[in-house]
Amino acid sequence: MKMTVSSKDKKKDKKLRESEKQYRDIFENLLVGVCILDPESNYIDVNDAWIRIIGYSREELLGMNVKDILYPEDREKSARYFRKLADEGAYRSYEGRVITKGGDVRWIEVDSNAIVEDGEVVGSRDIIHDITERKKVEGALWESEERCRTIVEQSPISMQIMDSEGHVIMVNRAWEKLWGVSLDDLGDYTVLKDKQLKELGLMPYIKRGFSGEYAFIPAAEYDVQKTLGKGRTRWVQAHIYPVTDERGGIRNVVLMHEDITERKQAEDELRKSEERVRLMISEVKDYAILMLDPDGNVTSWNEGAQRIKGYRAEEIIGKHFSRFYTKKDIKSGKPDRALKMAAEKGRFEDEEWRVRKDGSQFMANVVITAIRDQDNRLIGFSKVVQDITERKQAEETLRESEARHRTLVESSTDAIISIDEKGTITLWNEAAENILGYSRDETIDKKLDLIIPEKYREQHRKGIKRFLRTEHPKIIGKTIELEAKRKDGKIIPIGLSLSAFKEEGKYVLTGIIRDVTERKQRVEALLRSSQIQIALNKLLQISLEDISLNAMLEKVIDHLTSISWLTVWNRRAAYSWSRKTLICWY
Repeated sequence: MKMTVSSKDKKKDKKLRESEKQYRDIFENLLVGVCILDPESNYIDVNDAWIRIIGYSREELLGMNVKDILYPEDREKSARYFRKLADEGAYRSYEGRVITKGGDVRWIEVDSNAIVEDGEVVGSRDIIHDITERKKVEGALWESEERCRTIVEQSPISMQIMDSEGHVIMVNRAWEKLWGVSLDDLGDYTVLKDKQLKELGLMPYIKRGFSGEYAFIPAAEYDVQKTLGKGRTRWVQAHIYPVTDERGGIRNVVLMHEDITERKQAEDELRKSEERVRLMISEVKDYAILMLDPDGNVTSWNEGAQRIKGYRAEEIIGKHFSRFYTKKDIKSGKPDRALKMAAEKGRFEDEEWRVRKDGSQFMANVVITAIRDQDNRLIGFSKVVQDITERKQAEETLRESEARHRTLVESSTDAIISIDEKGTITLWNEAAENILGYSRDETIDKKLDLIIPEKYREQHRKGIKRFLRTEHPKIIGKTIELEAKRKDGKIIPIGLSLSAFKEEGKYVLTGIIRDVTERKQRVEALLRSSQIQIALNKLLQISLEDISLNAMLEKVIDHLTSISWLTVWNRRAAYSWSRKTLICWY
């Protein structure tokens, strides 16, 4: 039976073919990739855009599965989206990577819808955007932002980044270290509502930054604890500047703090120190302390200067310092030379006569010191003047006294010797040379043992140690008789008088020595004469006794040998002398 197609059916068939052709044209000409997948994710159909993206031909793709081109590390993520498609019938904005036929990695964004027939999922339709270039831009932007974040975070300068409303969105480690708080401690803090900044008068500078201008914020002491209930108090100065978008709108505002706490503390200490020095200088009365400008004009004047020189501050400040010099010194150019030498060598010192306001003169010790700034530029001079008239007079009196003392020492007929605590000779006069035979050059800085006989040296050392330990003089202030050793080795009897005094905290022992040899000889001669007379009287008395001559001789001999200076006789000599004497008497 032959079937015929009605004209109505022909029209429907033609319309369907035209619709399919129109769909195909749209499918093929879309700028984004489109592919049809079966339930197992095998390719059923693809458009030219996807072929251009992935690099495979249509024939190659229709024999492949989506998993064949997925980037290995993205397969687990894509599996979750496939399950979502099965459960929910669609997914949106999946971002992942695929590997092209040429081996390149491309980023894609996929929107997928399930194809359902008779209530059953028979496949899916995927719309695919190539987002590789966008990802590169995002990656570069992320890297740039990360670098900026790293720079900010590692910067040694405290940085605080705020949004256009003044809320803090980021701080770096230097900021946290500076203030002793973290970003989390700020809560809903906004810099534009900071009452402490208003009290400090700094809010106008802050608002300039939020209005699009750079501003330097002058130094101030800010107490974070007063604002947040915790944190530190620091002296800071700051810089604030805006970060704008391409249209010039305020995107962020950056506040950078410079911690100047230590500098402020140092400045405060310096001010206090300068004030102490100023007060000290102003109250010093024994020294004239004044400042000069580079030309020598007086710029400061203390009370000591007024007392020594006679000028009040208002009379002398601004005047040239040469008025303190004598006319002779001014004429010879001495004031200018003093400044020149101080400038060249850093310091000038002199002792000369100076002139007071009333015209009287005084002997002055003057020290002029050049003052330079940190760039070594001369900015002036300091001048310290001491009136040493009385000291000079005392020195002259002392010199005269020492001269008299030297004259007395050198003209003395007695030896005068001084030693220090170590027993070293420090003074040796001419009489000492004559008596002991050593010259001054042979004895100065030598030990006193030089003139002490060997048997007395240990006793001498012990005596000095005992005196230094106890300061109790055993023979100080007394005259005793000892023996001394001359240069030629001869031992001579001496009379010694010792004295002790302190000089610069150390004892000096001085001995006055007299050679008593002749006196000792005279005494011994008198003693012998006396003993002879006694001996003769004794002999006369014995001769009158009624005894035999031999008994008489024995008594005489016993008496003669008992006399100390006659012990050199032996009994035979005494017998001979006695016999002759007694016979003569008889």
